[in-house]
Amino acid sequence: MKRTVIALICFLPLSVWALSKDSLKAVTMAAYEQSWLDSEGTIALQNNTQEVIRQVKFRLTYLDMNNRQLDYETFSVNVEVEPGMTKKVNIAAYERERHYHYYKTPNRLDQPRFKVNYELKDYNWYKRETKDEDASISDNGMVHKKKALSSFEEPSLYESPIRIFFMLAVLAFVFSFFYLVGKMARNRGRNVPAWVILSFFVTPFWAIILLLLIGRSNDYYRNDPF
Repeated sequence: MKRTVIALICFLPLSVWALSKDSLKAVTMAAYEQSWLDSEGTIALQNNTQEVIRQVKFRLTYLDMNNRQLDYETFSVNVEVEPGMTKKVNIAAYERERHYHYYKTPNRLDQPRFKVNYELKDYNWYKRETKDEDASISDNGMVHKKKALSSFEEPSLYESPIRIFFMLAVLAFVFSFFYLVGKMARNRGRNVPAWVILSFFVTPFWAIILLLLIGRSNDYYRNDPF
């Protein structure tokens, strides 16, 4: 019995190490391409798991031809890769302004070359993020979450009619001023369409002020409260 317990204690760290090691190899880089004129590099990601890969986060370390580090960058991409399959993904090109190119990509000119080291950081993290909520995945690998509405976010049957009524009331209030401009222009012997159009540019308030200032036309004499 003691030997069994000791064996289990020794086996657990080894199994955890093996799982972490396998997870690092879940998605590997099969190939990389970038010529000196490319605005994007192309990386081929290989799925070594038994599940569909939909999200991948990885780091590329850029090296010179003497394996000295030049730079690094982390990428997060949405891509659908079936188990055992390889998929190409476009990413930002490295040093495109200085015409760098990947050393395995054919290039007849003497442009600076670089190598890359690939390191997997994470994959399929949407499963962890949607653990406690409903989620659906479309054909292009995007995750659509269904967020539960809180008590104050629940839609009301009366919300839309009230909103429409309020908008109509505001419109009626605004157009009443244009109607007033037209009525005042008519009672003063002025060109009604011209004054209504003018009120759209100077606002009905100023149109009313102008009509009050200029009064009636010379050939129009009719008693009017305005």
